[in-house]
Amino acid sequence: MSGFLKGHPCATALIKLTDDWRCALDEKKEMGVIAIDLSKAFDCICHNLLLAKVKAYGVQETALQLLRSYLHGPKQRVIWNNKCSSWSTVNEDKTQAMILGNSSYRYDLEFAGTPIDINNHLKILGICLDSNLSFREHISIMLKKVYSKIGALRRLKRLVPANIMLLLYHILNTATLCLWV
Repeated sequence: MSGFLKGHPCATALIKLTDDWRCALDEKKEMGVIAIDLSKAFDCICHNLLLAKVKAYGVQETALQLLRSYLHGPKQRVIWNNKCSSWSTVNEDKTQAMILGNSSYRYDLEFAGTPIDINNHLKILGICLDSNLSFREHISIMLKKVYSKIGALRRLKRLVPANIMLLLYHILNTATLCLWV
């Protein structure tokens, strides 16, 4: 229920999960993790009935059109430099699996008839976890983001006052050090 109750943010769920998994790893237990994408929950209800009910509650037509496009095969395209790409369908399957620890076993997994790839890492609540819970992959991703921000600051240094630049460098360097600790 984390993320839906006051005083129980999503971070609480992540801490609980990783703590339970770390304890199991310490006890040399083997375990698998499957993160199921629940965004397909709308697939099991009647879309037309949902839209009719939402309309009955007084939702404006533009919001109804947005909801309708989400429910009926959402599509996306890129517009850049006044040019448009062709439309492509969204609904990437975010269901992921990972075997924790140094297990040599590999399993064939399926969810709702769709095969699930087993990876060495998975992303949950914005955190990239690896099979040994070392957080190396996540730290690497965060460092790349920090270094790109530092690069952007270097390009802006002639446009920003020195005292502001020093403050920004200090913040980013502190963030980098925190990631390595």
